[in-house]
Amino acid sequence: QVADPPPCMNRHELVLLVLHALFTDHDQRRDSKLSYPVCELVASSIRQAKVEPSRVQTLVQALGLVPLLGSELSAVSDGQRWRVQLFCQLLPRRELILLGEATNSLDVLSRSELLTFLMAESERGATVIFCTHIFDGLDGWATDVLHLQAFSCNSGRLLRLLRDT
Repeated sequence: QVADPPPCMNRHELVLLVLHALFTDHDQRRDSKLSYPVCELVASSIRQAKVEPSRVQTLVQALGLVPLLGSELSAVSDGQRWRVQLFCQLLPRRELILLGEATNSLDVLSRSELLTFLMAESERGATVIFCTHIFDGLDGWATDVLHLQAFSCNSGRLLRLLRDT
């Protein structure tokens, strides 16, 4: 049972905040008795985002959520939880999408479908910043690349852009 939210946030935001804590704190998640139906979280995200059904369908397909909809979050794997969290965060249209290692727990097909979704977001005008150590399938994907190695930066145009601002 999730408590009533404080006046500054709605119930959906409170649920996402609690789930974020569970997604990011391994020990807390393992020891927690909190359970929440995946289908309720997905439905709540859809209601909150107010987006067209095709966007929902694209993300559900890309992230392979259909088999998870009958499950409790506490009963799915870390990778499956990550898929649900990605869905909740990517569903609303955003001008800036910042992802860190978003594809490291996805299979090859889901990874490809997620990258296709992100490319479409970029083409509609969103800025996508995608941090990863897995470069397979990214040929021609990025407009700029910032390569960090041993605390040094090597990127050419993007580094000049950052320096000039």
